[in-house]
Amino acid sequence: MRRNAHELDKMRRAGRVVAEMHEATRAAIAALGEEPYEYVGQPFTDSTSMLAWATEYGFGDTGRWGWLRELYGSIWSAKRDSYANQIGRASCRER
Repeated sequence: MRRNAHELDKMRRAGRVVAEMHEATRAAIAALGEEPYEYVGQPFTDSTSMLAWATEYGFGDTGRWGWLRELYGSIWSAKRDSYANQIGRASCRER
């Protein structure tokens, strides 16, 4: 399928937004430093952002919940969707 110039421009803008979003996630994680934060709200619910936060707050050796750092806290985000899709999303994230 061939795309017209308007569709291509729209796709390029969306790609820039996603790149800026991922850069914002990386900057937010870096800004946490080694300070303990009890609550962190994060606005992005895409899989790349969720993975970045899961790695930062993970139980592994380098994660905040890991034995080397022990900087406990929780991450909060929200996603609007149907009940069925939310249940499916939660079961995928729990694995």
